[in-house]
Amino acid sequence: MVKQSPLTTKIIDYYKAKDFTVKWHYSKTMPKNTKYCFAWGDYAVAVFGIPPNRNIYKFLSRKTQENITRDNLLELTRLCRVEPKRENLYLSQFLSHCFKNLKQKEIKYIISYSDLYYNHTGGVYKATNFIFLGKTKKQLHFINKKGNLLSKKALSNYAKYNNITFAEAKRNFKSIYTEEKNRWFYKIR
Repeated sequence: MVKQSPLTTKIIDYYKAKDFTVKWHYSKTMPKNTKYCFAWGDYAVAVFGIPPNRNIYKFLSRKTQENITRDNLLELTRLCRVEPKRENLYLSQFLSHCFKNLKQKEIKYIISYSDLYYNHTGGVYKATNFIFLGKTKKQLHFINKKGNLLSKKALSNYAKYNNITFAEAKRNFKSIYTEEKNRWFYKIR
C-alpha cells in the first residue's frame, strides 16, 4: 500500500517555478514555452509546455496509434527536486498528481526526454509507467569554456540578444554533437 504524501500538489506561476528550476534543475534554465507549472510543497517542481517540435504529435500518433493532437499533448520539460533527496517522497507520485490536474484540462498525452549527456536514463519515467519510444537523433550543440551547453536555437538567441551575428557568437563556443536522448511517452488515464 502506497502511503499518502504529506505534500500538496498545486499549480504555481511561471516565475516561482523558474526560481526553483534555475536553482535545482541540472540545466539551470527554464523554457519559455511553458504552459503549466506544479509544485509539490517546497520539495519538487514539474513544468509542462508546448513541445518545441510542433510536429511531434504526428510522429507520436504513428508510433503509438493514438489520436494525438497539438491540443492534447504536452511535454514534461523540467522535473526537479531539492537536495538532499527525501527517501519517503517519490517523484513518480508527484507526477501522478500532476497528471490528474492535467487530465481536467483535457491533456491526454505527455512526451518527455531523458538526457544521456547528463547521465539521466529515465528512472523516474520507468517508475511512472511511461513507455520508452526509442532515441532521438544526435543534436548539434555549442559548449563554452565554462562547460555550459547551448542548443543552436539558444545560441541564435544569444547572438540576437548581444547584437552580433551567429558566426560571431559561434567563435566563443565549441561545436559538439550531444548523445541521443531517450524518448518517453505517457497516456493519461
